[in-house]
Amino acid sequence: YDYAHMIFVHRDNPIKGLTLKQLDAIFGEEGRRGGGRVRRWGALGMGGAWKAKPIQPYGWRTDVDFALFFRERVLEGSHRWNGSMKEYEHAPGPDGAQQDHGKRIVDALAADPNGIAISNIRYARPEVRAIPIAWDAGHPFVEATPQTLIDRSYPLVRIIPAYVDVAPGQAMKPAQREFLRFLLSREGQRILVEHSGYLPLGDVFRKRELEKVK
Repeated sequence: YDYAHMIFVHRDNPIKGLTLKQLDAIFGEEGRRGGGRVRRWGALGMGGAWKAKPIQPYGWRTDVDFALFFRERVLEGSHRWNGSMKEYEHAPGPDGAQQDHGKRIVDALAADPNGIAISNIRYARPEVRAIPIAWDAGHPFVEATPQTLIDRSYPLVRIIPAYVDVAPGQAMKPAQREFLRFLLSREGQRILVEHSGYLPLGDVFRKRELEKVK
């Protein structure tokens, strides 16, 4: 749960939530979801002093796995990110210890009321807040919680896949089949959660995957 992709804004920002289309318009250049480019908070319906304020995006370096997922899910595969986005990678802190890129992103956002950031809840701090996300304008805004990640109602949920090397036209080896069946069993899921910290598959998805193990 604590490594789930979340969208953060400064605590002074009153925005209630964003859709994937709006996130694409903020973090991308091509607007593949049809929202064009959004560069000021007023374009998201915010008025008053916020209307003319520029949006400053923060995120991971765009070639790391976290960013690659965001690119596929939100930017619909576009390689053209917002040119003004500030990218962060792991770097030594003042004490010489390595600071995680996710922490550096949130730390930067904490000092920028105009900012918006992609990071993880483990680095949340009082100056920022995570906002709920909607699949589109016709869907409800959903906060990232263990339950919404398990049932996949949260739009930025990531799935850890398992691959088996099987030659075309050939059956899966018995040992491979039994291992996957165990992994997808309730006991297997329990062990996985205990030893990895990952969230389990929801029952609907677990049963669906079991049907694929022939």
